[in-house]
Amino acid sequence: MLYRRLLLILLLACLCTVSVPVSAGIVYVDSRLGNDAFDGRTAQPSNQWTGPVKTLQRAASRLHVGDSIVLADNGAPYFGSLSLVNRRHSGTAGQPLEIVGNGAVISGALPIPREAWVNVGLDLWRITPIRKHYVQLSRGNDTLPSFDLPWSLQYLPNAPADHWYQEGHSIYFKTEPGGHPAMQPIDLARENVGLTLLGVEHVVIRDVTFRHFRLDGINVHDRCHHIVLDNVVCESNGRAGVAVGGTSQVSIRNSLLSDNREHSLLITELGQAEVSDSEMMREPTIVE
Repeated sequence: MLYRRLLLILLLACLCTVSVPVSAGIVYVDSRLGNDAFDGRTAQPSNQWTGPVKTLQRAASRLHVGDSIVLADNGAPYFGSLSLVNRRHSGTAGQPLEIVGNGAVISGALPIPREAWVNVGLDLWRITPIRKHYVQLSRGNDTLPSFDLPWSLQYLPNAPADHWYQEGHSIYFKTEPGGHPAMQPIDLARENVGLTLLGVEHVVIRDVTFRHFRLDGINVHDRCHHIVLDNVVCESNGRAGVAVGGTSQVSIRNSLLSDNREHSLLITELGQAEVSDSEMMREPTIVE
């Protein structure tokens, strides 16, 4: 009888242990103080193992269901992109996976090397990037405007200064007289998408800016549900601020989608987006 009571007590204890939910973890990211050798479990370094990670990619690799990524806004943009894919990068109804930006900027642009510029005369400079479509040039936080030629390249000398034009595989940039683009310096959008979501559920993105990506600031690709963008800025991206596709469903709140070259909000296939208390420079584009 005593043995049976002890066995019952142990069984109940195991059941109670299993039924208790595991608390969410936080992965801290700081591009200045961080180190990808750290565990990401504290906002400040405390020893050779403990402290914030440095890169977004390392932070994503440490995520589990219902965890959070917390960025330090240290005044410098984070370069790179994030991808959240399937169950591991999902949350639950009571415990969503979160990316908390604290006002930080995530950028997809890097400076163009000086040697990449070729002078073609009359204060015109040319670069030939590897990726030809959806080009975006910027200088610091500012997006550089493009110039639409009326007929042909012979009108390039009449382009205004600090404007660029794409022709075939090349990009032409007009400087002030005697100037050089590398003196500014000018950045080129290198990363395709700031945040890609695929097959995830119960994810909240808040207080973060996605800027200067070649395609989209955020791409909710397919099979994503219960996705919330709260106080998010997607600006100056080469195609769309936010793209929603497949069977994905997104709620966009208190956000700004501005100065994206083609679309503020692009909805394709069976994608759905609910927008409230947000600003968009263009009406949503729906492609069925």
